[in-house]
Amino acid sequence: GFGVKKEKKRLQSHKQEWYGAKIETTPHVKFTATSKKIKEMKRMAGWMLRKDDEFKVTPRMTAGFIGKIRSAALYLECAMAHTANLINAQNQALAKNGRQWDQPCKLSTEARLELRFFLTRCEFRGRHLPNNLIEVLLVSDASNSGFGGKILKIPPDWKEHIQQTTLGFWTGDELKMHINEKEHEGSFRVAQGCLNPARSYVSRQEPNIYHLNVLTDNQVSRSYHNKQGGKSPLLNKTTMEFQQWAREAFYPSKLVITSTYLEGDKMIEIGGDELSRMGRLGEEIQLNPKMFRTLCRLLHFQPTIDLFATRHNAQLHRFYTAHHDLKAQGTNAMIQEWTRPAYAFPPVNMITSFLQKVQRERTTVLAVLPLTPSAAWYPLLQRLVASRPVLLAQGRKMFLTPNDYLKPRKQWSKWAWIGILLSSSTSQRTRAWRAKTRRTWLRGFGHRTQFQATRPNGKTFNVGTKESMVKNRLTNLILSSALRSG
Repeated sequence: GFGVKKEKKRLQSHKQEWYGAKIETTPHVKFTATSKKIKEMKRMAGWMLRKDDEFKVTPRMTAGFIGKIRSAALYLECAMAHTANLINAQNQALAKNGRQWDQPCKLSTEARLELRFFLTRCEFRGRHLPNNLIEVLLVSDASNSGFGGKILKIPPDWKEHIQQTTLGFWTGDELKMHINEKEHEGSFRVAQGCLNPARSYVSRQEPNIYHLNVLTDNQVSRSYHNKQGGKSPLLNKTTMEFQQWAREAFYPSKLVITSTYLEGDKMIEIGGDELSRMGRLGEEIQLNPKMFRTLCRLLHFQPTIDLFATRHNAQLHRFYTAHHDLKAQGTNAMIQEWTRPAYAFPPVNMITSFLQKVQRERTTVLAVLPLTPSAAWYPLLQRLVASRPVLLAQGRKMFLTPNDYLKPRKQWSKWAWIGILLSSSTSQRTRAWRAKTRRTWLRGFGHRTQFQATRPNGKTFNVGTKESMVKNRLTNLILSSALRSG
């Protein structure tokens, strides 16, 4: 353990040994282990492994080693998390032998891995106290549908290098997680999303130690942040990943993570609860992947990057996101240079900006857009057409969402949707396609509009219809066979 001499009025700025631990107060207060303590813990871990090979380990020995490790929690990162499997092995042995503490038992594979960790891979780096450190204040919240959070306080020179807010949604097995696990995982993802853009800037500055204070309305998440572990394997895994990220993200600088409990009413006032429940974001809706692949085949076009996506709905391995993501190539496609063939399913409220961006860039984009001739951006679309349009068959499986809490907007089902190549190029082939499409389906803004549609066999035909009747006349068009086959 650790003790402080009562006669000491204040900490002195030099190393001082205290019962197996050292206090370093230059420039910040830090607890580290002495060489004697490190040798003792490694020796005991090796002794436990040898005893287990001889089938001589008892629950009492296991409890003794767990006590040694937890007493070192002041200067050992994630000490609580690295003993969870040993505690489970001890409890299982006691339940099996009728609470006999001195009866030999066999350790599980996971418990042996933890012993080997302390023997070979454990690094006694020490832990800093959050006192007198530069504070970074972050609020995080999670709901059954997603997570969200934002930065409340940062160093002044970080303002131009961070993302103020971030949010996301749970998908697949994440939806089955307990709310405590969602809150803890959400705080990690919010910290990554908001602070990762500042990594390169902070790494170039003078090494420093920052205090990341996570405000949360979940007591379990707060406890795992402050104690750096507990009994839950999934929460322990998230805690260790969070600590590793904090240690490496801003190297040679470092983040010290703690958490503060925030009542639900205050969380609502700050806005964290609202961010975790924003369930109508356009970038979370995905075109059915079978439709996407068929579009690429019919138009003889293979894009290399998805311009408006998230990690949950990206059609390609390379993609841009609205909020920072470690798997993304970048943030905000509208400020990136589009130098490669791209795919775009832009949010409806960004179509005008998207078309203006296509007009400025020297690339070809496969776009999925609503067929609304009365829209203000329609004349601009006419000038950028680079291929025949493909009308998409309306159906229940046309648009997919990452979870059941998100739904496409109701008016989307009333629109006809097209897949089309767009480009600012003025080549002869492109000019010919534009002249042809202006005479057919893209002609005019009147009561009747003519379309050119494509069946799965590649043959084209004209469809004349009123704008309000588009949906009813397109049910047997392209890609419906692909959906039925799936």
